[in-house]
Amino acid sequence: MLRCLSFFMFVLLLPVHAAFAQSELSSEAKARAYAASFEVVIPKPDHDPLKYEKELPWAQIPFNLRNDKYYSIGTAFAISPTELLTAFHVLDLHLVSRTFTRIFIRDRENQVFELDRILLADQARDVVKFSVKRPPFTQWLGLSTTYTLNQTVFTMGNAYGEGLVLRKGDLIGTIPESEGGRWNLLRSSADVNSGNSGGALIDGQGKVIGVVLARKDNISLSLPVAEFQALNPGVAHFHRKTGYSFALVPERVDLVDNDFEVSLPKGYAEVREEAHKEGMKIYDQRMGELFAQAQDQYFPKGEASHEAILDIPNSTGLEFWFKDKDTKKWALSDLEYKAHEAGGEARVFFAASNNLGFGVVKPNTPEELPTLFSNPRALMDLFLKGINYPREMAGQQIRITSLGDPIESQELRDSMRRTWRLHIWLLPHLDQYVAIYTAPVPRGVGFVLKQMPTFAIHEWRYDMRRILDLVYLPYSGNTLQWNVFLGMREWIPGDLKQVKVHLEADRRLLVQTPWVTFQVGKEDLELDPLMTVNLGMGFAWQGSDVVWDLRRANVAEAEEDGFVTLLRHLKPTPSMSDAFQRSWREVQKRRHPYTGAPFSEDGATRIATVLNLGQGAAGEAPSSLYTLYLSKAGTQSDRAMKNVFKHLGEGYKAPVQSLPAGTP
Repeated sequence: MLRCLSFFMFVLLLPVHAAFAQSELSSEAKARAYAASFEVVIPKPDHDPLKYEKELPWAQIPFNLRNDKYYSIGTAFAISPTELLTAFHVLDLHLVSRTFTRIFIRDRENQVFELDRILLADQARDVVKFSVKRPPFTQWLGLSTTYTLNQTVFTMGNAYGEGLVLRKGDLIGTIPESEGGRWNLLRSSADVNSGNSGGALIDGQGKVIGVVLARKDNISLSLPVAEFQALNPGVAHFHRKTGYSFALVPERVDLVDNDFEVSLPKGYAEVREEAHKEGMKIYDQRMGELFAQAQDQYFPKGEASHEAILDIPNSTGLEFWFKDKDTKKWALSDLEYKAHEAGGEARVFFAASNNLGFGVVKPNTPEELPTLFSNPRALMDLFLKGINYPREMAGQQIRITSLGDPIESQELRDSMRRTWRLHIWLLPHLDQYVAIYTAPVPRGVGFVLKQMPTFAIHEWRYDMRRILDLVYLPYSGNTLQWNVFLGMREWIPGDLKQVKVHLEADRRLLVQTPWVTFQVGKEDLELDPLMTVNLGMGFAWQGSDVVWDLRRANVAEAEEDGFVTLLRHLKPTPSMSDAFQRSWREVQKRRHPYTGAPFSEDGATRIATVLNLGQGAAGEAPSSLYTLYLSKAGTQSDRAMKNVFKHLGEGYKAPVQSLPAGTP
């Protein structure tokens, strides 16, 4: 994810040139300043695909704003019959917007003229010279490279986007530009506000001595005329000092200078598109360098991953593996999910972390899962029934009830061979996308959701491909949900296609997987279609490789507290802490609770042991051990528990060999 550096400016006054100064503008100079200055505007979206819980409060928006067909984003001014100047950041030449594809200037008579060609541009100096599609200007502003300390100056700009305003102040000095002090900026007390960017800083004789760029501590900062006069008009120079990082890894590449050029003159849209493509290429290159530096320690590789590999997933919601910024070790998240009602039995389970939303949309009935997964509009509408996703207007939060149909849908596969569907919706009023990556799980549709500016979609596509490789999907649900899920064979990853969950009425539950098969009888637990089956897919070592593998199999009663769990424990590596070595020895030596003797805990009777599954070759210590754990509500006799336990143990069958669904 791209991170741009914001520099703090410090005050340093330097000598300035002496020049004749005038304390007031003549009426003729004022008239010329107004005639030669323009608002920079973009058309408002003419279509809103969103639906809301009530009418938007347009009447509470000031009349002039709600009836204006344009958003005002800055200021520009003419310097010849055909040329204008503005600030680079007003036009954002390096960003491609999905909503705002055209830019205009607007005069005081509300006439608008579309940008035509870019004639000169420099991102570092924050200045652009351009032309528009209109007849030659009859009024323009002359340029001056001389100024003097304390002279009277005037800012002409589109203050707060509400029209051009001329304001008076003093030139109080200069300050080096913040990145490297390569040139000086003019400091003045003439007031500027949001919308003034790109306007003229004018001396007492009505000549331009600078282009207004920013405000800091109530002081306006402007680029001197001499700085843009010295620029090469044949190129647009792009420059950003940028750092790169990945959401789930604390390390980052040091700040680097990204510089490239686009030849000029060219049409505005063409320049923007060329710059955007070059920016995407640079982003991919820099992120590639970031991952290349960490490839030996990127999950699940390297010692930093060992503890996370040993972790046994148990969540019924989506989780993710991340690298802890303090320990520098990989770990599995523990998100706090909240359940939101979405009508009937439908629910949205949602948690947020790292500017992402994670969750599961549970349909009203299990049978609705295939339709819900294949219909992105229905999926998002159900999500919005559970989650309040508002649009802010006139100080109100108006709930969105539908985003309409997505503007784009596609499929992608992660390193575990799980197939995801990506759907993208446009929020025109914000010029932002809502992107949701979905995959079916027994309980419903698992998702990872992100909202982002439209210009950032390439970066987020790149990042999300990496993030999905680190997402844990919960294969957990009742037997009815499993039956529907297993019927969606096109979307089931790898060897999960071979899983069977079959409940024979009042007799037994059969759970068959490529890794292990077991059955639970009516004498073992209370059998019910709503009893839960949880297959926790984690990671395991297979020789020198790390594979996606079954680490937990759990069956739980629907109404009572009874459950049975099979866990696969992995032998810790020598470099791991004593706590991991001790935990392994407790399993290996069948210490409590794995003694095979019943015990009471939390109002239940429990029993656990180590099974002869996953043993090593003859004469070798096993690299993994399986434990079987049974819990029944209330007080049970030792004999009854041992009989049930024996029956369960006989029902488990070890796999001939590991059958990984995919290697990360």
